[in-house]
Amino acid sequence: MKFFIIIVIFFFYQSCNLKQEDKGLDNSLNSIFSSNQFIKKNTSNLYETLQFKTDDPLTKVEAQNWLDKLEGLNDSTNLLIRKIESLNDYPTIEKDSEEIHIKLNNYINYIKGISSEIKGRNLIDTSLIKLIQSGYKNLINKSNLTYNKINIEVIKNAIYLTENNIFEFANNESSPGCILDFEKFSTIIAQNSSNFKYGEELKVTAGVGSFSLRSSPIFIVNSNSIVAPNESGVAIFKKKILDKKGKYKIPIVIKYLNEKGKKKSFESLIEYEVY
Repeated sequence: MKFFIIIVIFFFYQSCNLKQEDKGLDNSLNSIFSSNQFIKKNTSNLYETLQFKTDDPLTKVEAQNWLDKLEGLNDSTNLLIRKIESLNDYPTIEKDSEEIHIKLNNYINYIKGISSEIKGRNLIDTSLIKLIQSGYKNLINKSNLTYNKINIEVIKNAIYLTENNIFEFANNESSPGCILDFEKFSTIIAQNSSNFKYGEELKVTAGVGSFSLRSSPIFIVNSNSIVAPNESGVAIFKKKILDKKGKYKIPIVIKYLNEKGKKKSFESLIEYEVY
């Protein structure tokens, strides 16, 4: 079951109009950064769920097997991410591009070597494959720090999505064909940006746990507007920005059933500014 839905726009800005306003670029950067934080938190939840399954007799053998296989994945991901982030300094683009190409290839080969099941399942994000094929020199713009940061977040996004795909697969393999009552649930809320022009669109993505309708989630926006989740248990709220300049807050409440079937609620505030 594919539970994870998040909309990410891949901004390869080397061919874009460099005359866009700085605020617009910051908007894009905030959007991708928010998506990456969303994916990281979901992956963390998946890891905790996999650990949780080792306490149940029905799934503990397979869950522990996958935990053993994935023991070094998060460390490998974080090491690669730190190298990607070092491109913010771009001292020598030629050298960095070659080094990152090698490290990404090594990362992909490491993933393929985790298990034979992973190797043939297309779990590596397609954008990561395209990055290796196209190279990185054009993604790094010495004259515009914001473009540089956006493209770095794009590369990180492909890596985070790959890691997330693998942990999702491991969880599904640990409980094939089963609907388990002990799955760990938690709430995740992300917004596409916190700064908007008049007429732009605010998009809020909300989900519970590893995202399924089993948690019977109800999403309430502004105290009275109910947003129905899709078949994967993810709710998407959209708002066209027609407000005057200033700062605004939108309350969101998520009501759901936890892994033990008890009613729970989670409250949060979406904050944004119109400029």
